[in-house]
Amino acid sequence: MDFSDWFDFNNRVKQNMTLVKEVNGRTVAKQVHGSFNWLAFIFTFFYALFRGDCKI
Repeated sequence: MDFSDWFDFNNRVKQNMTLVKEVNGRTVAKQVHGSFNWLAFIFTFFYALFRGDCKI
């Protein structure tokens, strides 16, 4: 695993997908939503803004 595996924005999920895998002999399906999470973006910005270590 290298840096490009963590930040590969060109190959991100762009539409809703269903991922299926087998765990302990059972089939597990998960729904992945392919949209930008604005709420996470805003809270990450406020966390960095109000954290004492990051103030300029």
